[in-house]
Amino acid sequence: MAEVVATNGAGRSGALRQILCDALGVPLAWVDDAAGTARGAAALAALGTGVVADSTGLHVWFERAVRVKHLPEPRSAARLERLFARRLSLYAALRSEFSNEPPFPPRHA
Repeated sequence: MAEVVATNGAGRSGALRQILCDALGVPLAWVDDAAGTARGAAALAALGTGVVADSTGLHVWFERAVRVKHLPEPRSAARLERLFARRLSLYAALRSEFSNEPPFPPRHA
């Protein structure tokens, strides 16, 4: 994956976009476009049906709409890697404590 394009929703948050960029380790472009979801669905359909050969052919679909470009920050990416590794180890250590619990409280009739 060479680049991620974010639109609408949570993508409106610059902080969240930067965290996603750092976590994925690839540049992220933000498109301030109300039609972003539909454009993304059309892009995936174009890939799936062979209208475009690969994702590089989709770049022109988004390049005019890009408003902000985020680049991964190596220090932040390294910190996220450490935190994720810690989360995995904590999950492994605590998993047996919760294995007999139902995922949600039972509903009352």
